[in-house]
Amino acid sequence: MTAKKSMTLAELWEYLDEKYQWIAMDEDKRIFAYTKQPKTEINTWYGCCPIEIPFTISDMNPDWKQSLVERPKDWSKYVGCLGEFWDGIGVRACGVLINYNSNSEYHFIDMNGWIWANFRPYTVAEIEQLRDIAKEIGL
Repeated sequence: MTAKKSMTLAELWEYLDEKYQWIAMDEDKRIFAYTKQPKTEINTWYGCCPIEIPFTISDMNPDWKQSLVERPKDWSKYVGCLGEFWDGIGVRACGVLINYNSNSEYHFIDMNGWIWANFRPYTVAEIEQLRDIAKEIGL
């Protein structure tokens, strides 16, 4: 069996028809694109008009329950947002997006001035979870 081709979320968004606005991975690691925001049920996502993506997504959250990603419309709207940064060698960080440079391989600049290849804004649920953790440790 031949291994699936791998691509990044950014590459997939360029390839995928504009009508698909959401991507999610099921527990069995199958990835689907949806025209409307899907919901979870048991170990899968379900929603309107799914198509299976025949690739692995290298920068997708490996936890299927946290894998839902909305198509970015304009990265500038995420400036000031809390999210996850990562590069191609496994380094990850939580931070605030300060700037976006479309003319570089490392597009995203965090609040420390570090540049990153990838960024995804945290969901409301993830931010609430971080707040709960901060309270637990006294921050």
